[in-house]
Order: sequence, then C-alpha cells, then structure tokens
Amino acid sequence: MRRVVRYETAPERPFCHGRASTSAGRVVGNLRGTLRGGVGARSSESWSGRGHMSKDENLMKLVERLGYLGPLNNEHDRYAVYVMGLDNPELWPLLRECLTDEQDTEMATSVVVAAFECVHPGDRRIWAATVSRSMAPHGSAEISEFLITRIAQEEILDRVKADPSATEGIIDHLDVLSPEFERRIVARSTSRELLDALATAGTRRTRHEARERLRNLGPPDPPIAITS
Repeated sequence: MRRVVRYETAPERPFCHGRASTSAGRVVGNLRGTLRGGVGARSSESWSGRGHMSKDENLMKLVERLGYLGPLNNEHDRYAVYVMGLDNPELWPLLRECLTDEQDTEMATSVVVAAFECVHPGDRRIWAATVSRSMAPHGSAEISEFLITRIAQEEILDRVKADPSATEGIIDHLDVLSPEFERRIVARSTSRELLDALATAGTRRTRHEARERLRNLGPPDPPIAITS
C-alpha cells in the first residue's frame, strides 16, 4: 500500500521571504561525507530503481548551489531542499528539473503550489506543467484539474490584491474558491458587493469573517445628492 504523506503550505508566500532555513529545519551538522556518497547510496526508499544518474545529479546540483548540509534520506528531506530553492529565483530552472524528476508527485505538487505564491502569475502554468511532465513518459500529460483550479483561485486573489474594491471577474466565480481562498479574499476586499456575496455563499467560517469585515468597514457612504 502506498504511504500517503501530507505536505502543508502556508497561505502567504511561505518560502519567498528568507524563511526557508526555518522551514527546512533539518540542517543538523556536517554531512558532506554522505553527500559525496550520492543520493542513491542513502535513499533507497525513495530513489531505488530510478536508474538515471542525471536525475540524481539535478538534485545534487541544487543541494550544492544551496549549500544544504542536511540529510537526503527521504521525501521529507528532498521537500526541505526544494522549498529552500524557492527562495532563489536563479535556481528556479534547476528546481523545475528536479521536480520533473521527482517520483513523489504529491510532494512535488505541494512545492508547485508554494511556487505559485512566488513566481510571476504568467509563469504558474509553466510550474504546473513541471509536475505533469513527471507523470508522463514523454511530457504529454495535461495539467491536473487540481492545479488548474488552484491557478484560477490565485488569479482571482491577484485581482483583489491589485484592487481591493474589484468585483469584475470575481463575483461570478466564487464557486471556484476553496474555503482558504474565500477567507484570503475576505481579508483584502473592500467591496461590499463581494463581501455581501461571501457573507451568504461562503462556508460558515467565511460567512462569519465576511460579516465581521463588513462591520469593520463601517456604514456605506451615503449616495451623492445630485442637484439641478
């Protein structure tokens, strides 16, 4: 039976503001000797049978560029390396190669979701395709429905970040939002129309937070009297 591992990502660009070392958390001393031994020599659980040194070499290049001295014994250790790589845009092409090679697609998908918070919005599909290629022998897989939906949610949030009063392209697509994104939009929006909609159509927690947000915004501005 395949062991399911849950990888959590924080909602706010969790690895792009100098906090990667905290997230990695497993740098536990000088392990240069094990690094010289190669990934396959110490990670038979996750890398046995891969048979292509180039895949290991991509990870080792990333490890060396990051100066990572922690273990690489399992998918959790590789995840720590990947999220550290998100802090350095110069390493993103190499990181995408590593994710394409990564056999744990659930973990790779979590890294891609974290990348959505860091990269240019126009590049999100490139990152999503990285995981799709890892699941197809010739890079022909379509982007998963989960990642397509996640990109749509990010794009809606982008609109609210750019203009907190915005409703166009948002109010008619609330059904796309996960509870997490509902609440993130509530926290930023100043549109009474949008907040009213989320106060009635969202989850119980979202409805509560939207009503609180409306109260904090105060009463609506009175209509402007037009005199002839």
